[in-house]
Amino acid sequence: MFTTIQITLFVSVIVLVALSIYLLVKHNKKQKNKQLQYNLKDNIKDNDQNEPVPVGVYLVIIGVIIVIIVGFYFSVKRYEIAYQGIKYGHPGVAVAALSPEIGEGVADVVQSFNGYKYY
Repeated sequence: MFTTIQITLFVSVIVLVALSIYLLVKHNKKQKNKQLQYNLKDNIKDNDQNEPVPVGVYLVIIGVIIVIIVGFYFSVKRYEIAYQGIKYGHPGVAVAALSPEIGEGVADVVQSFNGYKYY
C-alpha cells in the first residue's frame, strides 16, 4: 500500500516532531525554573546551564538518519533493478521490483470502479 520511501519519510517526520516537542518542553521548563530563581532572588549558581544533552537524544537522531539512508538506498536499488530488467529484456524482473507501485495503481483503479454504479 505504501512505498518504502513513504514509510521512511513518515516514520522520520514522526520521530523528528516528537524529538522537537521534547526539546521544546525541556527548554521551556528550564526557562521557567530560571525565572523562578530570579524572582526569588536566590544567589545559588545555576548549574543547569552546562547540563549535557542526554545520550538518548543523540541515539534517536542517529537512528532516524540511518533509517532515512537505508530507506532511500533500498528504494533506489529497486528502481535500478527494474531499469536493468527492462533494459536487458526481462520484464518479469521489472514487474517484481516495482510490485508495490503496480499494486497501488491496481488498487486505485479498483477503488475508482467501486463508486461506479452498474445498471
